[in-house]
Amino acid sequence: MKDDPNTEIGEREIARHLYLVGWVLMLVIIVVDTAAIVIKTLVKRGNYEELKEKNEMEHRTRYQADAVASNATYPAYALLVKQHETTINEMKDLSTVTKEYLKILNNMMEKTMSEIREIISRSQNKFPNFQNELEESVNATRKKIIELSKRFNT
Repeated sequence: MKDDPNTEIGEREIARHLYLVGWVLMLVIIVVDTAAIVIKTLVKRGNYEELKEKNEMEHRTRYQADAVASNATYPAYALLVKQHETTINEMKDLSTVTKEYLKILNNMMEKTMSEIREIISRSQNKFPNFQNELEESVNATRKKIIELSKRFNT
């Protein structure tokens, strides 16, 4: 077969046919790829495209309206939050003042009780029931103060 002169001609023929087949395949691929684009540009718009565009437009409009509404209501909400923060801070300040007041009141009660005990010890036998009545009255007042302080602390 190596000696056959027609072998070289057959290989050239095959190579030329393969070359042409390659070009034909490339042209077919190009035509198939571009056909969808060409057809889409030549065909009129259908219902699907119109509905899709309408839906996108509604979505865009709704989004813009929500953004405008949010921007319009944000300052009002911010002001409301600031007012609530101010009220909370005032309540905290009031609570602190109340606690301080109750501490002072408790200290005054303690001092008063010690002074009363001292007075009673100096005048032991002059007023025998006075000490018991006074201690009961002061203890009742002390319980009321403690109860009030518990209400303010909660």
